[in-house]
Amino acid sequence: MFIVLSRFSLVSLLIPVSLTCAPAILFIVDDRAKTMKVTRQQHTILLKTVAYWQQKGLLDERQRLRLMESIEQREVNWQGLARYAFFGALFCLLLSLNAMLLDKQLMALLNRLFSAPALVKAAFFALLAIVIFSVTLWLQKKNPLRLLTYESLFFLGTVSIASSIAFIGMALDSHNGHFSLLVLVAAVIYCCLGIYLPSKLVWLFGLLSLGAWVLAETGYLTGWNDCFYGMSYPLRFALFGGGLFVVSFWMQRRLKLMPFARITHITGLLFSFTGLWILSVIGNCGNLDGWYGTERFEFWPWVLALTIASIAAIITGLKYNDPVLRGCGFSFLFFNIYTRYVEYGWHTLHQAVFFGLLALSFWLLGRYAERIWLLGEKKQP
Repeated sequence: MFIVLSRFSLVSLLIPVSLTCAPAILFIVDDRAKTMKVTRQQHTILLKTVAYWQQKGLLDERQRLRLMESIEQREVNWQGLARYAFFGALFCLLLSLNAMLLDKQLMALLNRLFSAPALVKAAFFALLAIVIFSVTLWLQKKNPLRLLTYESLFFLGTVSIASSIAFIGMALDSHNGHFSLLVLVAAVIYCCLGIYLPSKLVWLFGLLSLGAWVLAETGYLTGWNDCFYGMSYPLRFALFGGGLFVVSFWMQRRLKLMPFARITHITGLLFSFTGLWILSVIGNCGNLDGWYGTERFEFWPWVLALTIASIAAIITGLKYNDPVLRGCGFSFLFFNIYTRYVEYGWHTLHQAVFFGLLALSFWLLGRYAERIWLLGEKKQP
């Protein structure tokens, strides 16, 4: 009835998680010292804010001193170092697992050492996941502040769940290609666990699994043809990301789902822009034969769609101070421009000329934005 994903695709699906998983904490409050510990950049912003309030007569000297005494600057951002160290550890672990699964001799040795039936292996990894999550929750109750440590342990639990579901697929495999049901089961488990724990990392695993299920299920329904109701895989990927982006705003109004709205917002944006960028390169073509037989001008509607989406994201991100939306817009606008250069100007226009013209266009845009900003400054009382 089922067939399981390849080892390589399973591990490759997990790799992006290590880059965007753990929750960010901007401030750490020391209750004993009654001070707020902030980074150097945050301290500078707060100093300017308090000075501005005092200049406008909103604060007197005594109030200013009381506010500044409640703020303490951290000389070293140990939290940031811890975050990057844990991300590095998880990423290296994924690379290690990937290398192990691609090594045929090592996998043959492991198969000889662990020759138990697939269902026994599935039960073992399921029990291991239960132990990992239980121990992590117990540690979390004792010391709830070590969020990054617990997220890294949750990561091991999610890998154990993925391994258990994969072995269940091997045991029930009937070679009909309908492995998407297993991916859906994984998505449901991850999302429910993410809410229960709660863990943004596990929730992200759920979103990734849900995206994989949408692509796999639509592929199965079409007999693994290239298009589903005229939509290629990149277009389906972009639409799914757009759906996540819209749902993230609804999640902000639900108390249980509110902590996961931001990570859903980010994931949806990345899925949508990545899908649009792929469409701008290959169009809505289902295979390479269709791509080779398509004229390049037929891809320009997708190029225009990516350009409009990028500019809209930049403007909206600047207007509402959304760094993720703004960053996605700038990044994919640059990818779009550079991709077009590779497609059309690589052999005809020298790189120095192309990037010189690009620099001039950005300078003109910056000069125009500076003029608007200065006009806004003059209007302030």
